[in-house]
Amino acid sequence: MVLTGCAGQSPSTAGSSAAPESTVAPAPSLNAHFVSITARKAGGIAGLNDAVIIDGRGVWTHTDKAGKQTRGMLTAEQTAQLVTLAANPQLTDESRRPQKTTTCNDAFSYAITIDETTVAWVDCQADGALPAAAMQIADFLGKAKAL
Repeated sequence: MVLTGCAGQSPSTAGSSAAPESTVAPAPSLNAHFVSITARKAGGIAGLNDAVIIDGRGVWTHTDKAGKQTRGMLTAEQTAQLVTLAANPQLTDESRRPQKTTTCNDAFSYAITIDETTVAWVDCQADGALPAAAMQIADFLGKAKAL
């Protein structure tokens, strides 16, 4: 959403050559440091339903299907790596992929939400191309023991 404003010139600035101030709010961008990431993993034979929320400092909270929570913190290096992964512009394209019914039974479904951008998929090769950039984030969070 872009916001603009209009204002009349005051008598003291009328005729001045100074450029008007911009009132346009910057558009959301995946290139900026994220505010939060939410990752969900569900399904499988065991019926997982796990979620993790990571803030921009690397502090995370993991909740399992029973509601049990664990907390942790990524190292500075891991946080920097996650910031890089989350800034991948490919995620925007992946978030626009059409969702279709999976052909796999007992497959895991994932959703990665970075601020306001969500990529969802089922880990089923038979369904076609999978979202590589979002999968890198899910894999990273698994290796970091957060998801």
